[in-house]
Amino acid sequence: LAMNNLAIIKNANGHGEEAKALLLQALSIRERSLGNSHPAVAVTLNNLAVVLSEAGEHGTAEVLLRRSLTIREAAFGKEHAKVQAALSNLVRNYEAQGRSDLAEPLRQRLR
Repeated sequence: LAMNNLAIIKNANGHGEEAKALLLQALSIRERSLGNSHPAVAVTLNNLAVVLSEAGEHGTAEVLLRRSLTIREAAFGKEHAKVQAALSNLVRNYEAQGRSDLAEPLRQRLR
């Protein structure tokens, strides 16, 4: 958790590469200790995807956001607030790529 939080702070202060490195390390630790489909893994996937998207790495971010969404839907159900947050981030990623055709169906799922 501390590594995730530090990465968020680093990214907010313009240190995206440091944030990315921290989040990759946190993801590795969480996957090893909690398994690939734990909700805490989804949090780290989401945070890493946001950093990557802000750096213009939208394709990689999309893969991570989709994985985070899948984990959250399985853990919490499709209407949960954490699922809605994951949907919102995926919509923003698609919009940043000019892919409204993919963003719109997901936007309709948002409450």
